[in-house]
Amino acid sequence: MIGVAEAGRDGSTVDEDAEAGPVDRDAEPADRIDRLLARAREERRSFEPPDDPDERALTYLREGLWPTIETYVEGRTGEFRRFERAEWDRLETSLHAWLSLYARCYGERVDPDVPVRIAAETFLDTYDLRATAELLTGVAAGDEGHEPTPERQ
Repeated sequence: MIGVAEAGRDGSTVDEDAEAGPVDRDAEPADRIDRLLARAREERRSFEPPDDPDERALTYLREGLWPTIETYVEGRTGEFRRFERAEWDRLETSLHAWLSLYARCYGERVDPDVPVRIAAETFLDTYDLRATAELLTGVAAGDEGHEPTPERQ
């Protein structure tokens, strides 16, 4: 299970990226969204099938899916923040791109059309990034600990 603690709440794993740089938690949500979306687009453009699908998928979950969900949750908790329509569209585009990258690690091409609210609720129900990605894409991880979902058999 890849829960919140493993997702790098301390910023060590989730927020570091050699090319894109760290995701600045103090940055405005619009800036965070733009950086997440730019990184996802670059990853999609340069995608090559990985030698280790589980490791690459986990990287996409920690460095893309989690910060995308986190940006949404932070905007909806504490001091409520209304996202501008353009921000909302970019946030959902980022979510869809990271989920698509996760699926591509396992040789699947999916175009998830999942609202970010549903992604956040799924994570809050499971507290597991991999389970969240599996539920939202229908693509199960390829390691021994995960069985294929019925749709994929």
